[in-house]
Amino acid sequence: MSVTKPRIFIPSGAGAPGFGGIFQCLKQGNFAYVVAGDSNEHAYGQSLADQFYLMPPSSDEENYLSKVKQIILDEKIDLVLPITTRELSVLAKYRFELQALGVKVVVSDLKKLTIANNKALLKDWAENHHIPVPKGSLVKSWSQFENEASRLLSEGYKVCFKPSEGNGSRGLGFVCIENDLNYSINKPGEIWMTLSEWTIRLEKAFNDDLQLLLTEYLPGKEYSVDALVYENKVLLCVPRSRDKMVGGISVAGVIEKNETLIELTKKLILSLDLEGPIGVQWRADEQGNYKLLEVNPRLQGTTSALLLAGVNVPQKTAKQYLELIDSEIDEPIWGTRFSRYWKDVGISYYLRDHYE
Repeated sequence: MSVTKPRIFIPSGAGAPGFGGIFQCLKQGNFAYVVAGDSNEHAYGQSLADQFYLMPPSSDEENYLSKVKQIILDEKIDLVLPITTRELSVLAKYRFELQALGVKVVVSDLKKLTIANNKALLKDWAENHHIPVPKGSLVKSWSQFENEASRLLSEGYKVCFKPSEGNGSRGLGFVCIENDLNYSINKPGEIWMTLSEWTIRLEKAFNDDLQLLLTEYLPGKEYSVDALVYENKVLLCVPRSRDKMVGGISVAGVIEKNETLIELTKKLILSLDLEGPIGVQWRADEQGNYKLLEVNPRLQGTTSALLLAGVNVPQKTAKQYLELIDSEIDEPIWGTRFSRYWKDVGISYYLRDHYE
């Protein structure tokens, strides 16, 4: 490892909304030298990172892996810290091969990662471990969708659905009866339609191997919990409310000492044997009971908000994996309210590196 400040490589996501905050956390106190990559040559993160690389998409597994290895060697990287969901499985698959180059890779075991990243598998896992989840099931055809949605609607629930594999708010939809439609109060991104209206959009989509997790809609308060697990110990577990969201991204909330969510989150992530920074999202039903929405087995984009409460999750993660002296606090300043805003940056179109 470097004798000076650690050299950290974020392979993808230099254009992701959360990159800027995570980058600032890593740079606090001039802690790290940060190398970042993205498959978008205009990613805003190139204007922030100490070094930027244009990366093949992680779906191009062979070229992506080759590029990661090259950068590890050329930049003398100490720690690989992924922040996007899609690259996790590739890094997990080749974790030991990468670590043979002398780096640490912050990623969970591939088998448990597969469960955490698949909402249907995660729902089954949680149910088997007595962790509350919304009512519903995985549907693989329009007839299954129609039958399950009709059942939930007849029981008085509104319905929501999302692809079993995906992240952010991509593919999110809502089903209700005609009497519940009110287009004047719907928020951007909330597509509420009746079952017959969804027929037009979805019936043929199932021909493309579409799989949706269709469940009851939870109308209560939503939370995201930022946790950090190292050597089977939960070092951090901090809930924050998601009071306002834009495009599925949390932009306002409160760091809240919610003991119920802390215990539920610890139980879930330890049962899955996940490692590193983990995000878990929960939402309450009409009775105020929290139910699991999804797991993000990586740094979440809004984890930087915890810095306002005195907790630097990215730095604490790096210090644990690199076995550095850790003076970061574990207990946040509870009750801290955060609000995020956009910042304009200039982007140079001169790329310091290209891939063939």
